Amino acid sequence: AAMLNTCVTYPLDSLSTAKQASNENENDNSNAQVSLNGRFRYELAHWSRGLVPALCLCSNPSIHYTVYDFLKRQLLTRRNLKRYSHLHSLSMAEAFLLGLVAKGTATIVTYPLIRAKMMLMVNKSPSNSPWRALWECLRTEYHQGSHFRGYQLKLLHTMLKSALLMMVREKIVMSTRRLVVQ
Repeated sequence: AAMLNTCVTYPLDSLSTAKQASNENENDNSNAQVSLNGRFRYELAHWSRGLVPALCLCSNPSIHYTVYDFLKRQLLTRRNLKRYSHLHSLSMAEAFLLGLVAKGTATIVTYPLIRAKMMLMVNKSPSNSPWRALWECLRTEYHQGSHFRGYQLKLLHTMLKSALLMMVREKIVMSTRRLVVQ
């Protein structure tokens, strides 16, 4: 489902990123309009630049939820071994911390792909093969030492958002269990 969604929405994402990355002076309306029309046609013709890493990035939520569920299971198992079997769900603070760790792991693992996607989206020279373009971009970024450039803000943003989501999710699960059991 995520890959299908990516294929459908990617052309708009590509156009939006190209527009944000442009360095054109938009105070001159005539030049901006001509340039925007030219860029729009160019982007529609080459919208698939960066699609391969975007499709690979569909694995980010899988990594996140796998790590979260693994850590949750480990914590609950350890808690049950200590005879606290009545505590079969996480507290909100525990869910928050596990959400931080899980999303941090997923983001760090996939960040080179995030960066490659952005670099390919704003790159003007399309390659013959999308896989080759991805490989060349990853290799270039690695050799330049820039494959993790800007990850701090992305990491902070995604970790906080995910940690809050997991905290609320755990609270909803606990409340739903109480309603179903009673």
